[in-house]
Amino acid sequence: LVQLREGEATTTLLMFLYSFLAMTSYNIIKPLTRSEFISSLGADNMPYLFLALGVLIGVIMQGYTKLISPVPRRWMIPVTQLGIVGVLFGFWVLAGLGNQWVEVAFYLFGQIYGVLLISQFWTLANLIYDARAAKRLFGFIGAGSSLGGVTGGAITTLAVEFVGNRNLLLVSAVMLAVCAGLVVAILGRGRGVELAGIEEAGKE
Repeated sequence: LVQLREGEATTTLLMFLYSFLAMTSYNIIKPLTRSEFISSLGADNMPYLFLALGVLIGVIMQGYTKLISPVPRRWMIPVTQLGIVGVLFGFWVLAGLGNQWVEVAFYLFGQIYGVLLISQFWTLANLIYDARAAKRLFGFIGAGSSLGGVTGGAITTLAVEFVGNRNLLLVSAVMLAVCAGLVVAILGRGRGVELAGIEEAGKE
């Protein structure tokens, strides 16, 4: 059973929903990125892409840090998520062009997308909860990620025949937009000390 204390229930539920929807969103497009790349360039090119991916993630994350630095720390996550929503919409538009380099870019985006979602979620969780609360609540909150992984894969498998690969990008984008709203709600419920901690962390 989840050991909730007074005032924790709503925030914990919001964190669970955030965890669930973020991983559902990611796992909807995760199989699409791989299948589209293989169908476009072939499985033999995967090792080269993995090599490029390692370099690109480092470069892109450095650029992301500089780009997002003017944004107040407490708003970094929702702003980034809305930016990703825009990128997903962009790929939805470009998917109709049939360009193989769009498929490569989509695959690379999918890998970076996963890194960002996971790191940002646990950054928020660690800032909202202290060590004692984490021991009591992270098991429940983390279960949302596992459930989201299963749900996202199931949605892709079951819905792809009805809506098509391309439109699944919009489904993923809508879920991520909801996640941004959940993060705003979570931050809005944060106690003064918690929000001060987020702002202080941004100054380090």
